[in-house]
Amino acid sequence: MTRTSLERYGFPILAGVLPLALYAFTACRDIFWMDSTEFMLVGRHLAISHPPGYPLLTLIIRLFSIVPILALPFRLSLVAAMAAAGSCLFAYFIILELSRDRLAGLFSALLWGVSFELWQQATVLEVYSFQVLLLSVLLLAMVKWRNMEVRNIKRQSAGTTGARWLLLAFFVFGLALTNHTPIVLWIPSLLILLLTSPARPGPRVLGFGVLLIGLAICLYIYVPLRSPVVNGQFWTGVDSLSDLFQFISGRMYRYRLLAGGTAYLGRQASILPSLAGKQLLAAWALVIPGAVLLWRSYRSLLAALLLGAAIVTVAALAYNIPDKEGYLLPAYLALLIMVGCGFAFLRNTRARRAIAPLGLVLVALPVALFLPVQNRSRLHGLSDLSRAVLSSLPPNSTVFTDDYSLYQGIRWQQQIVGYRADVVSVVQYYLAVPWYLDQLSRTMPVPEPAADIVRRLWQNSGRVDDIDFGQQAKAASQQAILLLVRNRLLQSRVFWIPDDFSGWPQDWNGLHLTMRGLCYEVAAQDTLPDLDSPLPPASRYHITMYRDLETQDICRRFAVTACRRGIIRLANNANTEAIRDFDLSLQYFPDYPSAIEDKGIVFLYSNQPDSARFYLNRFITLEPQSPELPKIREILARLGN
Repeated sequence: MTRTSLERYGFPILAGVLPLALYAFTACRDIFWMDSTEFMLVGRHLAISHPPGYPLLTLIIRLFSIVPILALPFRLSLVAAMAAAGSCLFAYFIILELSRDRLAGLFSALLWGVSFELWQQATVLEVYSFQVLLLSVLLLAMVKWRNMEVRNIKRQSAGTTGARWLLLAFFVFGLALTNHTPIVLWIPSLLILLLTSPARPGPRVLGFGVLLIGLAICLYIYVPLRSPVVNGQFWTGVDSLSDLFQFISGRMYRYRLLAGGTAYLGRQASILPSLAGKQLLAAWALVIPGAVLLWRSYRSLLAALLLGAAIVTVAALAYNIPDKEGYLLPAYLALLIMVGCGFAFLRNTRARRAIAPLGLVLVALPVALFLPVQNRSRLHGLSDLSRAVLSSLPPNSTVFTDDYSLYQGIRWQQQIVGYRADVVSVVQYYLAVPWYLDQLSRTMPVPEPAADIVRRLWQNSGRVDDIDFGQQAKAASQQAILLLVRNRLLQSRVFWIPDDFSGWPQDWNGLHLTMRGLCYEVAAQDTLPDLDSPLPPASRYHITMYRDLETQDICRRFAVTACRRGIIRLANNANTEAIRDFDLSLQYFPDYPSAIEDKGIVFLYSNQPDSARFYLNRFITLEPQSPELPKIREILARLGN
């Protein structure tokens, strides 16, 4: 095989296979936080996810869920990995089409593959890797169409190949609308490419293209078809054309736009440079020569890429959501195309001999820096936490939580693993929407006042778009959950799991709380806490073992639980058992100040002054602003510190 043949066939294979191998190696093998577990459950049961419903992704997940290869969570995580790797492959073809430089195409694909956010999205099931896959296909189709038309004009021929690429772009745009509706932000950029083409499409082509968009959007028929038949607390309630439009447009989330005001926007803008900087690291410098190349050869594409990146960035900054980084991926892809063109541009200068080694360094550097953070292959925190919660609950109990991820983890254990189906779980996150109460009424009585509060929230349709709607919905859900808890106390034992576990609440909404390991029992008759609740072994959860924030948070949660048990044992003069719990807490989180302080107090009471001094001084070092310091310094003074 000649060198030319090797490059022609080998480079595109490497452009897709190498990123896929990296993603498969680092992909999560278990359920994960945020929306990932919800998507897995929805696809497995052919149900409906949160607005806009994501029918394309749901059907793809369903297809992969029935293929008996690999464990189910890992198999579904690989769906996102393949989509991300596909975007790398199409990035290769985009750069090849723009520069005719196969090495520049390979460099761009591999650099895009190791970019921070794409790598993040490729290791867990989410919508964002699919969005950049569809966007990359869309941009490639538009570039191919333009180049075909230019060649047809030069040859004075009327070939039809270009029109086929344009029709493909129309269809892919429609598919992208069924995956993540913010693709509409790219309409101005696409219009630039369409209107500046040397040969504008005729009415017949445009009409057929609009028809293809409509055909793709028909996937949303899935939502009203499945809405009446799904159960198990999945999204539903789409009973009319008006409901469908509001669902697809994400009407219930509109209040998040500009929520937080100018202060929020200022904070987001201040972190944008560091957020964007870590995506491609030093390779960002290639944007400038890339802009020069595009200015000379394809100015409309340069304008379209810059405009698209700008619109997406502004929209992402203004949208107050916790996972906004995924919204920025299309902007990074647009700039990555410019980086790839910059690499190709420098390959035609005097520096061409140094460009290939430089490209290798630019690709290898993110791998070396980010592999420990991106490797999610050994993360099982959500699965272990949800199992620990379920195993600590008595039969036929009800657990309420405002931890959305934990709620989805509990549902996974119950519906997929088949573990502890006798526990009813309720998430406060959903209680502000009427359909959830309707679904919940199938498993537990829902008092009419709770349903009435939520119905009244939605009666005035204009309020849903107000910036204050989020606070109104939060207040309504808090009222509803209190009524549900009081009503449920008559039928079963009720437990509460707060999202913020840093405190030690003694009451909740006027109801007495008793600690039961990782949960709190509401209005318990027995005030003695559970001192033997199960916790995962500390050999599996040690905060210094993990680089991801979610598992570090799990380690802190386990450390807090063990420490609180030790405090209770200390209060009951069980010093040996208290030390054991404090040691367990410090195995999870070696620098947990509370466990260190409490261990010093135990040694003080056990007449071991040297050990007491060591731990109390360490506590002062770790918590120099603690309100406990006067008391600790007084103790140390008595010990002769």
